[in-house]
Amino acid sequence: MRKFFNAVLAAVVTLALMLASQPASAAQPSSAGAAGTKAPIATVGSRLDSAHSVPASRHGPPSGLPYRALDQAIYARAKAQAQQQAAHGIAPYARGDFSITASPGSQTVVRGSSTTYTVSTQATSGAPRPVSLSVSGLPAGATGTFNPASVNAGGSSVLTVSTTTATPAGTVGLVITGNYSSPPATHTTAVSLTVTAPVLDDFAIAASPSAQTVVQGSSAMYTVSTQVASGIARTVTLSVSGLGAGATGSFNPASVTAGGSSVLTIATTTTAATGTFTLSVAGQYPSGATHSTTVNLTVTAPVIDDFAISASPSAQSVVQGSSTTYTVSTQVASGTAQTVTLSVSGLGTGAAGSFNPTSVTAGGSSVLTIATTTTAATGTFTLSITGQYPSGATHSTAVSLTVSALVLDDFAISASPSAQTVVQGSSTTYSVDTQVTSGTARSVSLSISGLPAGASGAFAPAAVTAGQSATLTVTTTAAAAAGTSTLAITGQYPSGPTHSTSVSLVITAASATGPTTGATWNGQSEADLAPPDPTGAIGPNSYIQLINLRYGIYGRDGGLLNDGDLGALTLFPVGELTDPQIVWDPTSQLYYYLVLDYYNSAYAFGYSKSADPRSADDFCHYFVGAFYNGFYLPDYPKLAVTQDFVLVGTNVFLLAAFYVGSDVDWFQKPTDPVCPAQLGAGGIFGNLMNANGTQTSTPEPAVSADATSGGYVVGSADVGTGSASFLTLFKVTKNAQGYASISAPTPITVASYQMPANAPQSGTTQLIDTMDTRLTHAVAAYDPRIGSTAVWTAHTVFGGAGAEDRWYEINTGGAAQLAQSGTVTDPALYTFNGAISPDRAADDATDATATTGRNMVMGFNTSSPNTFAALQMVSQRGTGAQSGAVLVKQSVGPYVDFSCGSAVPNVCRWGDYGGATPDPLRAMGGQVWLSGEWNNPMTDGTTPTWQTWNWSATP
Repeated sequence: MRKFFNAVLAAVVTLALMLASQPASAAQPSSAGAAGTKAPIATVGSRLDSAHSVPASRHGPPSGLPYRALDQAIYARAKAQAQQQAAHGIAPYARGDFSITASPGSQTVVRGSSTTYTVSTQATSGAPRPVSLSVSGLPAGATGTFNPASVNAGGSSVLTVSTTTATPAGTVGLVITGNYSSPPATHTTAVSLTVTAPVLDDFAIAASPSAQTVVQGSSAMYTVSTQVASGIARTVTLSVSGLGAGATGSFNPASVTAGGSSVLTIATTTTAATGTFTLSVAGQYPSGATHSTTVNLTVTAPVIDDFAISASPSAQSVVQGSSTTYTVSTQVASGTAQTVTLSVSGLGTGAAGSFNPTSVTAGGSSVLTIATTTTAATGTFTLSITGQYPSGATHSTAVSLTVSALVLDDFAISASPSAQTVVQGSSTTYSVDTQVTSGTARSVSLSISGLPAGASGAFAPAAVTAGQSATLTVTTTAAAAAGTSTLAITGQYPSGPTHSTSVSLVITAASATGPTTGATWNGQSEADLAPPDPTGAIGPNSYIQLINLRYGIYGRDGGLLNDGDLGALTLFPVGELTDPQIVWDPTSQLYYYLVLDYYNSAYAFGYSKSADPRSADDFCHYFVGAFYNGFYLPDYPKLAVTQDFVLVGTNVFLLAAFYVGSDVDWFQKPTDPVCPAQLGAGGIFGNLMNANGTQTSTPEPAVSADATSGGYVVGSADVGTGSASFLTLFKVTKNAQGYASISAPTPITVASYQMPANAPQSGTTQLIDTMDTRLTHAVAAYDPRIGSTAVWTAHTVFGGAGAEDRWYEINTGGAAQLAQSGTVTDPALYTFNGAISPDRAADDATDATATTGRNMVMGFNTSSPNTFAALQMVSQRGTGAQSGAVLVKQSVGPYVDFSCGSAVPNVCRWGDYGGATPDPLRAMGGQVWLSGEWNNPMTDGTTPTWQTWNWSATP
């Protein structure tokens, strides 16, 4: 019990001395959890039970806390003893201890070398005491020594580990131990030791390039590179072997320190052995280590300067007295380019050759010209073209030359059509074509003979270059002899060759009377727009006329029933409208109109609710805008209605200025009088092409006079400054899906035509626009004379005084072809703006006994330097003669307004077309209703004074 008490007492005394030695400030109470403070410390050696609290002070028993009596006695005695020992300078007893560490944690050493670690100790309790050091775990052949061998705790020692060359390589763990002697205490620390084998000095060697070629007497070089492979860089002595006879190698420098480079130069003599040799390039260390690499050396014999020669083409033909050329090319075959001197041999008599230049440097070209005389030998000759180097090297190439006999210039001549018919006082035309048959094209002077009395002929132009065409216009007077004549058209070259062709001319007596006029009246007019573009359609009870900006509904006697602007008829803004069209449809017994809305690139379309509309309210109205966007303008639209479809032919312009082609737009024909909200399906036959691959111009859907399903479209060539001799016909049908289909183009051969001249007029220098060769109107009707549907159409072409109207009847049965044609022409008058229609009555039987459909009436305008513009007409019955012109309305002054010069300087716009439509009533005996333009006296030269005239006529 006393031993236990003394032990406890000693511990308490020690703690008491420690507490006594603290500064007074450290004894202040501290609350747990307060910021910046420490929690209270429990008294060491006290035995607290669960009821005891941690003392609040180190200098006395806690107040207010229950302590056992033994605890209090121990505490009081320990405190007193601690104070007594402290007063006498006696430190309390503590058991001594230490710790040990070593750094670094691992070391690497080459066999036969040594390395070190630093061993550090620290006293962890009690007074520092000597620590003796030892190491274990060393590999075989390795020893460890400490300096010093022992240290006081807190000191350091250096452990040196030494290895021999026999020490095995590898990594081992060493244990460093420290010992206190009394009282005994031992601690250890571990480090790692890696032993490696010693590195031998070594190198690597390479050479580049891997191959060289050298000509005998020349040299080549390689770059020899060395690298340290291991150990220390040493001197590498270089050498080469494998050289052929006559070749030597030298290094610069002869030796290098590993890592450096040297240049190996291989020099050859002019007699060195040729071929490919494998050279061994070697390097050696002083220690004896040797390495080598290989390269190839090709020794070639020196190249001799040489060349090659060729010529193109391989063959040429020349006519006696002419020349031809070959291109002679040279190439360097080997060595250096030298001068090649050129020559040619093998020429026939009368032929000579010259080079330009006469010599070239190899790689260059020269032109060989072969000139022949008119007496040169004919036949085929093989020419040898030779080139020679100054050294004497010679090469040749062969070409063929054919000399043919001199061909005389000659031509052929033809004319079409082979026959023309003309009414006394009128004119007709033939197209005269020439062709080069041999030699060179020359000027062909044209002449005509065989004309009857009262007839004259003129060529335009009077002479052509062979291969070109001219137009022969035959003009007759009213007294010209009637009958058939054979005309000889002759052409002559300046050198003398002359050739002729013949055509037939039939002159018929002029009809004593022309077409007779029925109803006739002044039509709609508008003072704010030009030209009027008049068009009209006759139905069972009324005639409807449309012009630019206005419409008029008239009775069959010409009495006005209703009129107004196009805005009222179409429900479109009138300022956006132009190019109106109106047709009567015999199938549905309704009228159909179409007007271009140029502002929206769309159509204002409508149809009557009955066969007898009396106002704009009697029409259904639609906006058709699906065909074109604002970039494309469908100009000059022409309307026709078939049994199934509405057809619109148009010329399409990009940005209203650039012509891109012609289209036919179509949509299903509406007939419902209740005006359905939406039209049926439709589409576009875009960019129509003629059979020869050119673009079709101004497609004209033919207005149908019969209740038939088929529809036809006829167009012309866009002649520009040239000419053409065909029209193009398309047929529109309904396919199995109920949509429109269009046929391939069918060419219709006609007399050659070209652009008309603009018409002069009396009282002004301003000309009237006669338009171009576009077709202005078309009607499709059964013609009992030919037993099938015919398409009637017309256009203005060059002829007469400068412009004439040409009309055609096209037979659509079988292989479509021209049935007949005619010309309205006068040597003193310009005729233009024609509109033609047969007198077909829709309720006539379609057989050969029908009395209508075989006859026609054509309205047109005339003008001349001595007359004002006039509105006239002609007619023809069956195959009889075309009548003379009948005046319908004479203008009373020149036509000048703001349109003059708007498109072409000094040219005034005229109606782009007129109207002509067959009367659908058989009871009328076959009539044609027409609409055209004339004008009142000029006022201020700006305000339009044009008028329109409507009338009916019987052929």
